Amino acid sequence: MKKKEKNKNAREIASLYSYDDLEKIKERAYYIWEQKGRSADSAFQDWIEAERELKAEGLI
Repeated sequence: MKKKEKNKNAREIASLYSYDDLEKIKERAYYIWEQKGRSADSAFQDWIEAERELKAEGLI
């Protein structure tokens, strides 16, 4: 994926959530990333997993 496409996707995702929700997702994704051993290529998957978890818990 090209950098321009990544930036567009990031902006689209950011527009779906409040600042507080984005912070929750970011923190959860970081936690997931740490638990998985800090894999350099898992950022997108960790973000999606964090979103799913927080939605399931009713936190976002």
